[in-house]
Amino acid sequence: MNELRQLYRPLLPLAAATAVLLSVWMLLLNGVGAAVQWPDMPARAQAPLAQAPAEAVTPVAPPQLQEYQQVWLTPLFQANRQPDAANAAAGTFDAAPLLDSLVLTGIVAAQQVRVALLKDNTGEALSLKEGQMLPNGWLLERIGERHIELVNGPTRQTLELSTPRLPMTFP
Repeated sequence: MNELRQLYRPLLPLAAATAVLLSVWMLLLNGVGAAVQWPDMPARAQAPLAQAPAEAVTPVAPPQLQEYQQVWLTPLFQANRQPDAANAAAGTFDAAPLLDSLVLTGIVAAQQVRVALLKDNTGEALSLKEGQMLPNGWLLERIGERHIELVNGPTRQTLELSTPRLPMTFP
């Protein structure tokens, strides 16, 4: 019996700490301390609001449109800024050729050279560096990590690198 007592004596503080923690945990689970009760606030004396003198206020008429003429006639940010023409014809651009037949198949990025690898629907492979033109008139403006940006006049288009997925087959 003495041997058992000597064996369990070092474990007694650990058992006491475990019992205390379990009792605190049970109290918290039962909601002890969940409700907060605030002390009552003393009533503040309400000062009467100062009343503004009731003067007759006449509404100001909005300025005429012609008074704003100087705003749209003077340059705002650039000295060569001109007012827009009332019926200016929109810029006439030829329709950009479609890029539906091109697929971005790869991007080679070295330290100083970036090359985009493209393939059209006929199977012809193209390799272009930044700033080069496609045969259909599109300019390769920028090569990113997984996409390229092509420009033709005001039209911009981005081609993403296609990554085919493996088919999902189950045995």
